[in-house]
Amino acid sequence: MEIPASSKRSHQRGIALLSLALFLLALVAALGLSVDIGRLFLNKNEAQTFADSAVLDAARRLDGTLEGLEAARSAIQRNWNSWDFGARKLERYQLEFASDSAPERWLPSPVTAQGMLRVRLTVSVLQTLFFLPAVVSSSSQRVVAQATAAQVRLENFFHGLSPLAVPVAGSPPHFGLLPGEKLSLRETVRWWGDRDPAVIELRVLTDDHGNPERSSRPVRLGQVLPLSELPKDVEALFARRSAEDSDAESSDAGTYYEAARGNGRRLLRLPLLSATTGEMVGVGVFLLAPPDQPFWIEYTGRAALPNSGRPGAGPAGAYTVKLIG
Repeated sequence: MEIPASSKRSHQRGIALLSLALFLLALVAALGLSVDIGRLFLNKNEAQTFADSAVLDAARRLDGTLEGLEAARSAIQRNWNSWDFGARKLERYQLEFASDSAPERWLPSPVTAQGMLRVRLTVSVLQTLFFLPAVVSSSSQRVVAQATAAQVRLENFFHGLSPLAVPVAGSPPHFGLLPGEKLSLRETVRWWGDRDPAVIELRVLTDDHGNPERSSRPVRLGQVLPLSELPKDVEALFARRSAEDSDAESSDAGTYYEAARGNGRRLLRLPLLSATTGEMVGVGVFLLAPPDQPFWIEYTGRAALPNSGRPGAGPAGAYTVKLIG
C-alpha cells in the first residue's frame, strides 16, 4: 500500500522535531557542564594565586625565632586574594615549615624555629556543582592548590651589593669577623668596581654594582674584585642613605632588629674578600651608623633578605625568597 505524501511529510517533521529536541538537550547539558568545569578551573587558578602570593609573604617573615613563625602565620591570614570570582575569602588551609637539613620533614608547629627556611601552604576550597551531579554522584568538588617557598642563599649577584668590600681571613660562616664588631670606614673597608664620579652616588644609594645599566654578568662567589681606596667624601653619601631608613636612631644591630621599624636602608650587603687571594668568599650584612654619628659599619652576623629590615632565618649571608618545586 502506498503511504500518502502528507503522512510522509508529517513523519519526517516528527523525526526532525525529535532530533532537534535531543540536540538542544545535549547542547544545554554541554553548556551546563562547561559552566561547572570552567568554575573548577577558575577556582583552581584563584586558589593557586592565593597559595603562591601568601607563601612568599610567609617565607619573608622567617627570622629563626618562634615569633617569626607566628608572623608567617599572620601573613597568610592577611593575604587579600580570594576565590569564587573574588567573592569569598580563603580560610581552609594548612601551613607547614621545614629546614634545609630535613627538607622532607614538614611540621605545622615546630618546637624550634632555628634553621626553618622553607614554608609549604596547602589550600582547599569546596565548590558547589550545579550541572555535573547529573553525570556524577557528588554535588560538590574540593579544589586543592599547593605552593612552597624558601629563603635561598645567593651565590650570584646581578645587583644588590654595596660598593664597599671587607678583606677577611677566616672560615665560614663569619670569616673571622665578630658579630657586633664595628669597623671604621677608611681603616678597614675598601671600594670595588666603578669609580666614575657620575655613578658613585648611584652605587651608594641603589646597591648597584656596575654602571647605571644593569649588567648581564653577575658578581659571583670566587670572583676576584678590583679594590681601591674609597672615593673622596663618600661618607656623606652613606650618611644620606642612613637617613633614608625609617629607623635612623638605633645605635647597634641588636637594637635595630629588635625595634623592627627599619626599612632596611641601613643594612648593607658587602662582599667579603680573601685577604690573600682577593676572591669573593662570602657576603656579610652590615649596619650603617646613624646619620648623625661618625661613619662606621657593624657586622651583624645575620642573614639578609632583599628590601627588608628584618633578618633572615639562615646562617650569615645574603638570601632571596622564591618559590621552589
